[in-house]
Amino acid sequence: MDDARRAVTEPGNTASNARPKAAGQTSGPTPRHPRSRGSRAHRHRSTEVNTRSQRRRQLRYATVATIAGLALALAGLFALLLRTQRELSLARDGLGAATQAEQRQATQAAAEAQRLTAQLQDLVRGRLPQPLRPLLIDTLIELESAPLHSVLFTQVGTAERPGYEYKLICRNDGPERFQPRYRILLFNDAGIQTGSADLSDSADAIRLDTAGMAAGEGMSFSGQVRLEFDDAPRYFMVISLAADGRLPRLSR
Repeated sequence: MDDARRAVTEPGNTASNARPKAAGQTSGPTPRHPRSRGSRAHRHRSTEVNTRSQRRRQLRYATVATIAGLALALAGLFALLLRTQRELSLARDGLGAATQAEQRQATQAAAEAQRLTAQLQDLVRGRLPQPLRPLLIDTLIELESAPLHSVLFTQVGTAERPGYEYKLICRNDGPERFQPRYRILLFNDAGIQTGSADLSDSADAIRLDTAGMAAGEGMSFSGQVRLEFDDAPRYFMVISLAADGRLPRLSR
């Protein structure tokens, strides 16, 4: 019995020291469970994984959109290049056709001009006095009609007011003296006389005086043609004058 009382009154005995706890009262801090810390870390990792996945998807979508935009831009540029090339090809074909048409027209016009020129020359030859020669500038024209040897025409003055000079070469192949009396006549395309020059007005003929050219002597006579119209001369002829200066009858 003493033993039982001692057990009841002994400090540290759980039976005697135990007191009932009030409702809701805790005896100390509740220890954290290791499983709750692991679940929070798992949730954090899941959130990071989801965020990374979303960023990857967004980057993928942006890349796809950029590539699609570039593809559309390249397709538009390629279509523009094709249209420009087609338009240039059409323009080149049209220009080539227009050029060929103009060349054909120019060829036809040149042929028509040659035909009309030939007709005009035929008409002129039919109504101008003979012998008629084409007038060439800066070209020595052989006359081959003794004592006339050759003649040279030179254009002087300006383009607005042109003038013409001549140089007539004579050679006396006869046994007697010869007094040259000649007149040079110029004609336009229509056969109208536009100018003339008398050999007697040349300074060379004045120096020759009345003695004339000796047998076998050759001389050149130079002077300026008097123009009566502004038309450019196209033909010429050299006629011999009588001793009294009268013109001979011109044949057609």
